[in-house]
Amino acid sequence: MSYFFTTDVIETICGHYFGNLLCYNELVKKFEEFGIKPKTVESLKEVGIEYPFEIQELSLPIALEGRDIIGQAKTGTGKTYAFSIPLLDKITGGNAIPRALIILPTRELAIQVTGELKIASSKRTDKISVLTVYGGVKIEVQVQELKSGVDIVVGTPGRIVDLVERAALDLSEVKYLVLDEADRMLDFGFIGSIERIISGLPSRRQTLLFSATLSSGVLQLAKRYTENAVRISTLADSSDGETVGRIENFVYLAHRLDKPELLARMLQSTPREKSIVFTKMKMRAESLCKDLEQRGFNAYLIHGGLEQARRERILKKFKGSPIDVPATNQAVLVASDVMARGIDIDNISHVYNYECPDDDAVFLHRTGRTGRAGGVGVSVTFVDWEDVIRWELIARSLNMTDTQPQETYSSGVTYRVELGVPEDATGFVNGATKQSAAKTDTSRKPGKSNNRGRSSSARTSKKGQHGNKHENAPASSRTSSGAKRVARNGTGQNKNSKSASCSSNQNKKGRWNAKPRSKSSTSESAAK
Repeated sequence: MSYFFTTDVIETICGHYFGNLLCYNELVKKFEEFGIKPKTVESLKEVGIEYPFEIQELSLPIALEGRDIIGQAKTGTGKTYAFSIPLLDKITGGNAIPRALIILPTRELAIQVTGELKIASSKRTDKISVLTVYGGVKIEVQVQELKSGVDIVVGTPGRIVDLVERAALDLSEVKYLVLDEADRMLDFGFIGSIERIISGLPSRRQTLLFSATLSSGVLQLAKRYTENAVRISTLADSSDGETVGRIENFVYLAHRLDKPELLARMLQSTPREKSIVFTKMKMRAESLCKDLEQRGFNAYLIHGGLEQARRERILKKFKGSPIDVPATNQAVLVASDVMARGIDIDNISHVYNYECPDDDAVFLHRTGRTGRAGGVGVSVTFVDWEDVIRWELIARSLNMTDTQPQETYSSGVTYRVELGVPEDATGFVNGATKQSAAKTDTSRKPGKSNNRGRSSSARTSKKGQHGNKHENAPASSRTSSGAKRVARNGTGQNKNSKSASCSSNQNKKGRWNAKPRSKSSTSESAAK
C-alpha cells in the first residue's frame, strides 16, 4: 500500500501490510498532507492539532478511499478523529435527514464525540449539524431537532431504536456508519439493537468500527456488518498490550475493611493531579464517596443511576477543578464503569480499581483514563482474596511478568515508597478526624448539605432503591505487603450545588430510603 508513504519519510517509517491487516509504529505526516478539506485542517490547527496519531494516519487514506475499516488501537490514542475526519470530508451541510450515524455505548462518550466533531468542523462555511441522542432526557426535544434537519446523528443504541420506531429518525440516506467501542457495541447486550438499526440502513454504505479491544468472536460479528474491510491495528508490535502511554501498574492484595484507609493514604501520594476511583456497584460508589468526603477529600460521585443533567454537571465541575493545589486537595471522582469507556478528561494522573475488574478488557478501559495521548499515569488495583485467581488470569492475558499479588495493609511501608505516600500521611486530611466524621454521619439530616457543603438530596431510580446495581462488574485486583509493582512501561464548592453530591439514596420526596437493599446486584445499562 505505497500510498501511505511519501519518498521523504519512507526511511523513517516502519509499516507493514499483510493481506487485510495493517500494522504501523511511527507517524510523521501532517493532516494537511492527506488531502482533507482545508477548513478541517484549519479547524484542527486552531486547537493545536496538526499531527495525527498512529491510528489516524493509518486510517485516513483508507477511509478517504471509501473502504470499510475494523480499527484497533490503545485507549486514548485518537480513535475519534480517525473516523470523524473522513466523515466530515465527505459530508456537506444542510441535509434534511442524516447522512452519517455514529453509535456508541454511553451517553458521556456520545457527548464527547459530538464535541470533537464540532471542533473539527468549526471553520466550515456549510455548517455541519450534529445531533446527540441518548436516554435520560426528553425524547420530544430530539424529535423536534430531527425535524429541523440534521447531518450527523451521534447516539446510544437504545435511543436510536426508539427514534426509528417513532419514525422520527430516517436512516434511508445514511451513507456512513460508525460503531465506536465496537467490542461493547457488538456484545450480546447490544447486538439486538445494533441489528435492528443496521437493518434500516442502505446496503451501500461505508462502515467504520473502532475499539481498543476486539476478541475473535466480536471480530466475526464485525465482519458481518462490513464488506471487504481492512483491519488496522497499532498494537501488533506493542509489548505493553493495549494500555496507553506509560502507565505504571501497582496491585495490592487488600483486606476489605482496610481498603478505605489504604485508599485514603494513597490519595495523598505525590506528585499527583486528579484521580478516578472505580467500583463495581453504584451503592459502593456512593458509600465510598461519602467516606472520602468525611475524611476531608474533594470527592465527586458519578454513576449511571444519576439523572443525565446531573451527571453532566458533575463532570463539568470535576473537569474544571484546579490541579495547582496540594495533593490532599486534588479532585477525586468516584465512579462506576459508566466512566470507563472512552471518556477523555485532562490531568488524570491516577486511576484506582477499588475492586478487581472482571476481565482484561475492563481493566484496560479503566486504566486508560490516565496516560491519555501518550502521557504518563499510575494505575492501582485492589484485589480481594477471592479474586486472586481472577487477577492472575487478567495479568497473564496482558503479559504481565508478575501475576502474584502480595498482602498489604494501610500500616505497611512498601506501598508508601512505591507510590510516594508521605510517611506522616493518615486516613484523614484537611482537618477532618474520625470524631468529626462520625459526628457528621450521625447528625446528617435529609435534604441538608453534608460537611463539605454538598447536597444530600440526590435521587435514584426505583430500581436503584431496591437493589444494588452491578455495573459491568470488574472482579480482580492485586496487592502486596510490599505491593508488588507490575511495571509495564508504555504502559470549596457551591453550597447549593446538587451536582457534586456524594449521596444519592433518597427517594423523590427527599426522605431517606429505609428499606434494606437486596444483596443481589443487577447490571446497570450505560446506554439507554
